[in-house]
Amino acid sequence: MFRNAILAVALAAGAGTAASAFSPMLREPVPNSTGIEGRWFMSGDPRQPTFIQLVPGRGGPALLLTNERGERSRGRILPGRRIIADDWANGLIGDVRNDEIFWRNGDRWAR
Repeated sequence: MFRNAILAVALAAGAGTAASAFSPMLREPVPNSTGIEGRWFMSGDPRQPTFIQLVPGRGGPALLLTNERGERSRGRILPGRRIIADDWANGLIGDVRNDEIFWRNGDRWAR
């Protein structure tokens, strides 16, 4: 019985390590980093975190964006250091400049 418990713990630990390399919702490998994913802050305010997550997509990496209110949007990377949040404002475009994203509705996310 003790041997079975050790085996169960070892298998669970190994499964957790393998699962961490996969997207939790899709169970597919997560694409390579683009540099825009991670935590941002609405208007640079640390009390208003926002997030950009990189997820697998049909034609390459896709984005999952979360605003300061917890609302989510699918998104894509566009040419010219731009991104688009498909589900916000009928396709809200953001211009990425260094550590800031300038959204075309006047909002700004900063790191």
